[in-house]
Amino acid sequence: MNRRTLLTALCALAVPAAALAQPLASYEKVLHRTTAKLPYTGHTVELAKAYDPILDSVREIALEGGLPVDFSRLAAAEQKAQREALGNLHPALARKLATGTDATFKVLIRFAVDEPAPDKTKARTQADRANLARAGAAIEERLASRASALFAARLAQLGDPRARQLVVSGPFVAAELSRDSVLALARDKEIALIGLIGEEVYDFPTIQQSLPTTRTNEVNTAGFNGAGVLIAVMENGDLEKPAACFNIAATQVTAGFTNHHMTNSPGIIGNRFNPATGGCNGTLTGYATGASVLMANDSLYPSRYDWARSQGVNVVTMSWHETPEETSGMISTRDIYFDYWTTRPPFPLVFTSAGNQAGSGAFASGKGFNIVGVGNVTNDGDGNRCNDTMDSTSSFIDPTSTHGDREVPAIASPGSRHALMDTDFGGTSCATPVTAAIAADILSSNTVLKGWPEGMRAILLATATYQGADGANYSRTADGKDGAGMTNSWYAYHTAKVHETGTTPQLRAHDYGLLSNASFSGGYLTKTWTIKANGGTRVRAALVWNSNVTADADGNPQSSTLDLDLDLQVYDSNGFLVASSSTFDNSWELIEFTPPASGNYTIKVRGYSIPANLSRYFGIAWSQHYPNLGEC
Repeated sequence: MNRRTLLTALCALAVPAAALAQPLASYEKVLHRTTAKLPYTGHTVELAKAYDPILDSVREIALEGGLPVDFSRLAAAEQKAQREALGNLHPALARKLATGTDATFKVLIRFAVDEPAPDKTKARTQADRANLARAGAAIEERLASRASALFAARLAQLGDPRARQLVVSGPFVAAELSRDSVLALARDKEIALIGLIGEEVYDFPTIQQSLPTTRTNEVNTAGFNGAGVLIAVMENGDLEKPAACFNIAATQVTAGFTNHHMTNSPGIIGNRFNPATGGCNGTLTGYATGASVLMANDSLYPSRYDWARSQGVNVVTMSWHETPEETSGMISTRDIYFDYWTTRPPFPLVFTSAGNQAGSGAFASGKGFNIVGVGNVTNDGDGNRCNDTMDSTSSFIDPTSTHGDREVPAIASPGSRHALMDTDFGGTSCATPVTAAIAADILSSNTVLKGWPEGMRAILLATATYQGADGANYSRTADGKDGAGMTNSWYAYHTAKVHETGTTPQLRAHDYGLLSNASFSGGYLTKTWTIKANGGTRVRAALVWNSNVTADADGNPQSSTLDLDLDLQVYDSNGFLVASSSTFDNSWELIEFTPPASGNYTIKVRGYSIPANLSRYFGIAWSQHYPNLGEC
């Protein structure tokens, strides 16, 4: 984008005359560039966020064919065109229906019924958290009752003898319907979304067990191994080995068949299998040996999660994806479902495997805004992070998004391949429970973070290190294979220890809370934080926030939308902008910079686009990254 084109664009966007009188150089700090492709209306738009340091303002520049355009209008027209074309159908389901067969389909229906979730910022004590859980359960029970009644009314109208209700989960109903019945509901104004429940695809390929690679052994040595944390392993089937080999807290159902994933995921978390005897009398080993496992193993994931929710789950791990998630860049039905539940008690932290289909050009799974997709790092078990690379099979192609700049997966962990019990386990299937177990270790070191997945997401992103894992440093404009990088348990542990709610300078710290319109003044979040930085030492800061998960049957083709756009900025002591992260379509921003001098640096959050009636949880974290201390 040259100077003349940039000036033309700013004029067309009605920049104030006083601003245009500024030297053009004041506009030349382009924070972020991307290309948006709008398939339903056929537009391709070049977009940028440009920063004016004199006015301390950021504006969007949108060009199509070299000419300025109003991108907000184009995006609204695109959304309307999709709604007119598909109704409330998820695109993956619409493609399936287009085959013309009269088969039955398993679908997940999101009814447009809503109640505000209880405010977790008020839950400061154990009694408060218990009351919060009860209030949340009551709300979801009411929503489930209303959704069930609405579905029963549709069944009566459809007269479909093959239609049946499978699971009711809050405002979601999993059902089996004929093609004609699905099409009959596609324009129903009380239904926000109908999505496909597809076949589950397991994510395998390959590593020697290497706790030092993620520095998890150091956290365990410090006394934190996930004790008191409930991890739900959401897979099909029963264990291949006796339950006594694992820390199983509860099992949902007896499935009647065994499953490699349902055995090895708990095994990665912690197992006492003894290969010499074939029994369960060995030394307890794993990434979170103190954590308790919930075997959520019913046939449908809404049923699995409902059961895990009733147990008070803290962390969810899923080492599978559905087939349409590989071929569609759209956020999936499963993503939408878990985006909703991360914002409701018990507010779990949810991980899912990115997939091992990179060779086929597949999209990465884990496209939800409020969950974490996990990539697979191959290591050699030597504990050296600096010589590790991403596994060639780990899926990384980014989702389709309005502005074309989302990044999935968000993070990566060692997966290929771990020696485990009397076999081995690898791929993103393994990297996902590794990451979940690391999160459990951190949660056991600061139990207040239970129920604040936003805080934990920020901590994991800010402390991830070694960007060379995918052959390139982190970039907001390139499609990285490892997202923010590889998990670093030791840095995460130290960052989780310090909850900084004010502006006291900190080397590493985190914060979280609730955002509202009153939280902002003059376009900025009124709350700021201060980094105590050492000159020449790399610093990372991450900001995360949740999507809007309220159902809007008339306006949105999906019921998890990112209507809040925040930018993360760091200023030096003289008030100069030294680093920024300004993507359009991510629910997180990540800054990485090397301070030129030791001192205090201020973290600010700019509200680039703030919806009316804002009520959204956020998390923020920052960390020093020292060279020559196991880092690269």
